[in-house]
Amino acid sequence: YVDVEGAERESQKAYRTNALGAEHVAQAARAAGAVVIQVSTEFVFDGSWTGDQPFDEYSEPHAHSVYARSKLAGERLVAARNPRHHIVRLQNLYGEGGKNGLSLLGQSDKEVDVDCERLIRPTWAGTAARILCDIAESDHFGIWHATGPDLCTRYTFACARGARARPLSSHTFGRRVRRPSIRLEARRLEMLGWPPLPSWQESLAESLAPERKRETG
Repeated sequence: YVDVEGAERESQKAYRTNALGAEHVAQAARAAGAVVIQVSTEFVFDGSWTGDQPFDEYSEPHAHSVYARSKLAGERLVAARNPRHHIVRLQNLYGEGGKNGLSLLGQSDKEVDVDCERLIRPTWAGTAARILCDIAESDHFGIWHATGPDLCTRYTFACARGARARPLSSHTFGRRVRRPSIRLEARRLEMLGWPPLPSWQESLAESLAPERKRETG
């Protein structure tokens, strides 16, 4: 369940999916002697830390919204039910066929209002799939942050994706759930000597390559 605003209205559905559902998957994997991978989110942190350092895998979570608390509950239940677990926190996913805001940017000629203040780390689904496959083969179980090195605003990303975007400040969107700028640090990847994920610009270029190839014939 990934509807951040909707979770505030449907808390039971969010918890059944993100917490209880994750627990059942972890139990089934353990019964089968399998590793379980739980995809989680940067929202388990609320962005309240005022220091200059980002949140790494060893930072204490502080989930603020219903969505965030349900995802954090899922993390903890997975860890409790299956010792052979990988909990992978991803940020700002987008990709072909996606229904979230980042995925839809550039899919229409209509001008769209886009936040020009909040910082994000866009993660292409193709990049996420590769790192998830690599992590699945590892016996270093626990929590991972799988994020690229660079930040940008949603407006910057929208322009790079070819969207007709109008920049607006964060407070004009009237969201019920606050979206803080959260910086995840992939400390475990670095500690284990794994290469860093590509920049969002590199991943975006790769994601757009098939479309541009079709356009040029």
